[in-house]
Amino acid sequence: EMNTGVAGRREPNRRRRAKSVAPRFQGLKSFDMSFAWTEIGDEGMNNLCTSLKDKVKDITSFVLDVGESVVTDDGLEVLATQLLPQMQSLETLELFINDIDIKDNIIKKIANALNQISSIKDICLELCGIKFTGEGLEAIGKLGLANKPALESLRIFIANTPLVNNEITNFIHTIPYVVQNLKT
Repeated sequence: EMNTGVAGRREPNRRRRAKSVAPRFQGLKSFDMSFAWTEIGDEGMNNLCTSLKDKVKDITSFVLDVGESVVTDDGLEVLATQLLPQMQSLETLELFINDIDIKDNIIKKIANALNQISSIKDICLELCGIKFTGEGLEAIGKLGLANKPALESLRIFIANTPLVNNEITNFIHTIPYVVQNLKT
């Protein structure tokens, strides 16, 4: 099945392809995919999350890079509200959402999803170049990092954001119990 794409070129119907590979995701333990510098948008993220939904309860490692793509709040909301909360066996989470146009409300939803997963050992969040504030960063500290008895490694990158010193200091003060138990 073909769609007319950019500049009138014919391209495969990606929605159909995403649905056709969905059964292959059954029993998935590790997922590592990069869409950095691509044209994946909200529809692509929605298709990906729909394909993975109900197939990720046993996943232990999830790495997703959508940095400098065209994904917006809508695409990441599906990830935060529908897919991440299902990953109850998750041990490693790496999210790279650099240089895309998202706001605090999505960072808070990601933090809320992390709050529901107590098995995480390693967290890496790259949030460079996005327009969130201290409220989003504080949500990561108070929600996302709360109830993490297994957490051993924490990496958070916030370069080139509008955060100011007191917002960063407030974040650091919300996580002392996490930092004292970290190995890295």
